Amino acid sequence: MTIREKMKNGMLYIDAGEGLEEERTRCKELLYEYNHTHPSEEIKMKDLLKKLLGDMGENIWIEPPVHMAYGTNVHIGDYFYANFNLVIVDDVDVYIGKHVMIAPNVTITPTGHPVDSILRRPGNQFSIPVRIGNDVWIGSNVVILPGITIGNNSVIGAGSVVTHDIPENVIAVGNPCHVLRTIDERDKEYYYKNRRVEWFLFINKSDVEFIDVGIIILSIYGYPECSTISIDVVYHICSLTAKRFFCGDYWELLFFLSAIVYIYLNTA
Repeated sequence: MTIREKMKNGMLYIDAGEGLEEERTRCKELLYEYNHTHPSEEIKMKDLLKKLLGDMGENIWIEPPVHMAYGTNVHIGDYFYANFNLVIVDDVDVYIGKHVMIAPNVTITPTGHPVDSILRRPGNQFSIPVRIGNDVWIGSNVVILPGITIGNNSVIGAGSVVTHDIPENVIAVGNPCHVLRTIDERDKEYYYKNRRVEWFLFINKSDVEFIDVGIIILSIYGYPECSTISIDVVYHICSLTAKRFFCGDYWELLFFLSAIVYIYLNTA
């Protein structure tokens, strides 16, 4: 069995031979150039990422410095952002979904070494792929260990060491990382502790005028409750819809339709 086959099957291996050293050197050279590129040269930096990564979605930005083992085993979806000092030990595949945010000093390592020192001395290691879902936020100084899967829409608290899989829609913290609680409706209203989202601050004058017109029209058609609807609530529903589909050109239409949905659900 070849070294690469052992790597892909989660077996013990020594990462020497079969061109592995040359691939790691190529990665280091690309990363050196990326990490030392002038901040204003964004096009050059994006071109370097395309050469480096196995798969790269749209609207990706990684703050330098960043460190990887091969680069080609990293697969990143659309709308990804990573802050300073991201480390990905991609001896095997690391899959990162869409709309993922990573804070500073995060390490993602699919690779580990045997606990037994006799096994470890020759340089034996093993690698198991890591999978991070969509809409995940990973806090500062998090370490993600081999074979971990993090579900969609979850948050990993700062300083956590992720030693086992994390389900969808939860906040997980600690060492070892454990589920603290689920993400619920309150999180749509409060963005941090007791700090409430002021949705109205995000609405411009034309949006407010459009809402007023929509409320009047709906009231005429038998929904008098419209006059008491919170603009904050309506705006929030619409903003979630717009974010999901990125239909900025249809903002007013989405706003109007979201108001209808909200009224229907609360008067049915």
